[in-house]
Amino acid sequence: MKSRLDWLSFANVFTIPLFFILFYYWQNANLVAFKDILRSLWIAILSTGLLFVILGLITRSWKKSSLLTALFSLLFFNHETISKIFYYFRIIITGDQVDTFAFLDVKKICAFGIGAIFILALLALVKKKYEPASLTRFANFFSIGLIGILVGTSISFSIEKITSNSERNLTEFSKRWVDTLHNEPDLLHPQGELPDFYYIILDGYGRNDVLAELYAYNNQPFLDALTAEGFTVGEDSLSNYKQTDLSLASLLNMEYINWIGDEIGKENRNYGPLYLIFDYNRTSEQLRRVGYHINVFSSGFKTLESETADLTLRSKASLNTFEIMETGTTPISLFLDEELYTIHRERIKYNLRNLAEAGNQDGPDFIFAHIPAPHPPFVFDSQGKSITPDRSFTTVDAADFLADGSVEEYKTGYINQLAYINQEVIDAVKEILETSRIPPIIIIQSDHGPGSQFSHQILENSNLSERYPILFAYFLPCSHGSGIPDDITPVNSFRYIFNACFRADLPYLENRQYYSSNETPYLVTDVTEKVTANNKDGQNSHVILWHKTEKN
Repeated sequence: MKSRLDWLSFANVFTIPLFFILFYYWQNANLVAFKDILRSLWIAILSTGLLFVILGLITRSWKKSSLLTALFSLLFFNHETISKIFYYFRIIITGDQVDTFAFLDVKKICAFGIGAIFILALLALVKKKYEPASLTRFANFFSIGLIGILVGTSISFSIEKITSNSERNLTEFSKRWVDTLHNEPDLLHPQGELPDFYYIILDGYGRNDVLAELYAYNNQPFLDALTAEGFTVGEDSLSNYKQTDLSLASLLNMEYINWIGDEIGKENRNYGPLYLIFDYNRTSEQLRRVGYHINVFSSGFKTLESETADLTLRSKASLNTFEIMETGTTPISLFLDEELYTIHRERIKYNLRNLAEAGNQDGPDFIFAHIPAPHPPFVFDSQGKSITPDRSFTTVDAADFLADGSVEEYKTGYINQLAYINQEVIDAVKEILETSRIPPIIIIQSDHGPGSQFSHQILENSNLSERYPILFAYFLPCSHGSGIPDDITPVNSFRYIFNACFRADLPYLENRQYYSSNETPYLVTDVTEKVTANNKDGQNSHVILWHKTEKN
């Protein structure tokens, strides 16, 4: 080797990858846990160290190797940023028309460009006889700056977690919530042998009339097939919230969750409380008390995974949420996209095809299965054949999907995927009914509708009549009354079921619909009148009688 490696040049090797991983974590700390980044950190350290050694052997200079490794990391972790600059400013034009070229094509071109820049830099430094002193000094100053930012941000982040009212509120919120659930009285008083209880969430599944009017699709054969198996289908069902996190947290706790904003601040952006009350929920707490095992299927969304379930059913190991987000910013996404779509596709099939088995455990089972379809990405055609979208892997919906796709693409992909899901659901239902020793409870519901005309950020740009009407079908052999009303909303779902099948005495809440942006999930706007004005009868039939945990 021609040069010695000083500690600062050595620091250049690891500073850049560690900086971008940690910085990306700090940007998304409200969505991911620190443990989720550990594998990324180790892989970055090992791979960067290996690259540094290889380049050192090629250039016969540790300082040159340090510069090249730092350059590679800088380009590698900024691949998506570079691509977006070229894409949005139309610097690279692919295809015949500017309006139709794909972001994925730009990412591919930029990846080749990054590779070319790195190879040219490598050749230049190999040919250079002397150490690049000025470049080394610049890199050293750059490294010192990044280290300073890392240290400063880390200290600031830690101080904020320790001293901020928001963090204290979240800690206190968690303790209060868990204590509340544990101290609540028993609500269920079942008699006789308990049936298995299946709750199947089909993500983004729209109501029959919406599919007919906005998607020109006749979904009646599917509903007729469910009816033939003994199901009742609600014709006027609406969601209470426009997105999965809020909808499921409200569903499983049998209450509106707007009070969270009063607890931690309406403009708080931390989704932690939602994930807490999704996992530690009132429904599971009450069902456990009467002997149920809680079996939950993994949906692939880390934030909606259950750590308290007695059994978690998964298709196969995959990247966690942070790793998917982080690799999406690098050229690795170009090679992983197909695998990620395959994992997503297999997870959907696994969840649907193993529902009956999940109910074959010891004792009565409560099976909660969140199926991430027909929600995007669209990975099946109408016959169930595999489709790999021509874009980087993403699960975004509504306007976020349309930023990179068209309404026609959304509608076609959505209906094809829905048609396939329909057949899988019917097959699953038949298997459950055939293998159940006593008639089970089965609920098939969506958390919200589709989003070809919807924005997660701007209410005025949203067609509420597309988003809020949902599928709701139930097989309730223990019901001896008039059944569940056609205009059922998720907040009342378990209330009706517990009253009908578990001798509970729960009053029903008034049906309301709320909108909030993804940025401020607790800053809700009541859109009930706008939604129900376009519903079939425009009426809400229930009167609020009890809201046990509503905070004043």
